[in-house]
Amino acid sequence: MKVNSNLSQEKRMQTAIYPDTNTLSHEAAHYIVRIANESIVTRGRFSLALSGGSTPKVLYGLFAVEPYRSQIDWSSVEIFWSDERCVPPDSPDSNYAMANEVLLGKIPIQPNQVHRMPADQPDRDAASQAYTLEMQRLFGANGIPAFDLLQLG
Repeated sequence: MKVNSNLSQEKRMQTAIYPDTNTLSHEAAHYIVRIANESIVTRGRFSLALSGGSTPKVLYGLFAVEPYRSQIDWSSVEIFWSDERCVPPDSPDSNYAMANEVLLGKIPIQPNQVHRMPADQPDRDAASQAYTLEMQRLFGANGIPAFDLLQLG
C-alpha cells in the first residue's frame, strides 16, 4: 500500500482516549466548532453528517446550550445522517428523532438545512435513491459527497 507522505499531520487519522463520555463530548465539541468555522470561512458552509446512539446524545446536547450554541453560524450548516434505522422519524429508535429532540429543535436552523434519510419508506431502493439525489443536489452530480465532518457511531 502506498501512503501519501504529503498529508499533513492534521489530516492523518489520530486516536484519542478519554476517561468518560462528558470529556469526550466536550473535546469533540471544540473540534467540531473549529472545523465548522474553518469550513464556513473557506467555503461558505459546513456539511455535517450525524450518527445516532447514546454516545453522541451528550455531544448534541452541548450544542443546544451556551457556550457552544453560539460558536457556530447555524445558518451556514447543512445536516445529514451517516446512518439511520428503518423506522418512522418520530420513533424512539430513530437517530433523526434523537437529534431533533436534543439538538435540532434547540438551535437556529431551518428545516431546508436538515436532510433526513427517508429510512421509513417501504421501498428502500427508492428511499436510497431519493437521499442520493438530495446529496447530489447539494454536493454536485459527481456522486461523491464530501462532508466537512462525518460522524460515525
